[in-house]
Amino acid sequence: MKDIISWVTENDEKYTTLDVSHHADLVLSTDQFTAISEGLKTNTVIDRVCLAKTGMKDSDAVLLAEALTTNETITYLDIGYNKIGGTGMKALGAAFVANKTLTEVKIHRQSVEMGAGAEAILVEFWKTNITIQRLYATLHDRRCNTANTRGEVRNKSIAACIKQGKSYDHLDPSKEEEYAAAQKKKREEKAAEEAEAKKPIDSVVESTGGPYTLKQLTCKIVFLPEDIDKNKKESYLSDEDFEAVFGTTREEFNALAGWKQKNVKKKHNLQ
Repeated sequence: MKDIISWVTENDEKYTTLDVSHHADLVLSTDQFTAISEGLKTNTVIDRVCLAKTGMKDSDAVLLAEALTTNETITYLDIGYNKIGGTGMKALGAAFVANKTLTEVKIHRQSVEMGAGAEAILVEFWKTNITIQRLYATLHDRRCNTANTRGEVRNKSIAACIKQGKSYDHLDPSKEEEYAAAQKKKREEKAAEEAEAKKPIDSVVESTGGPYTLKQLTCKIVFLPEDIDKNKKESYLSDEDFEAVFGTTREEFNALAGWKQKNVKKKHNLQ
């Protein structure tokens, strides 16, 4: 362990993984956990930490949690099968709020129960954390399990958005209110536009030579622009509106028999 602690504290670039799981029944001392935790606070190369089955207890977990609040490289953490109770789990939960790099965490199968209160506090980190995609934890409260599952699903979706270069504002809990307000504004603007579009024309449309909208060309006769030929209303539509209304180009429309043209225009109140 002396060598392991040395390259952790000295930030040895050759070692990117801290894993003592291959040592059967290894129990680390408080001094060793302290040294490792202090080293991880400033280590910038280690991205995987496995301290499962090492006898880690509450006080040790608190020290590790302090390291996780500042460490910016660890993505994988396995401290399962230890002796971490409520105090340690609460500290870890707080660390997960601050940490921005962890993606997979294993804190399951502790030999002591953390308690319902600690479970509730632990899963609070899901309200802000958007990086952890998998949390292995022994949770007995159904609500805590639900929060854990939903957090994992959301963060996996966020990771997918980031990979694809897409916005994840709709998933980010820190932008929930802002996003909801923006969506509400869009809905209100769309409703206002639709209401305006449905509002009947009640005054004479100014003559501009066109193009005119379908709404302007199908209003009451007394409000029609004075410069249009009422027998060729469709000719005053823009090319874009023409194709949107008739589902065909002007050339294709003009190639139709006269009676077919008349029926199509009648269908759209342009006859």
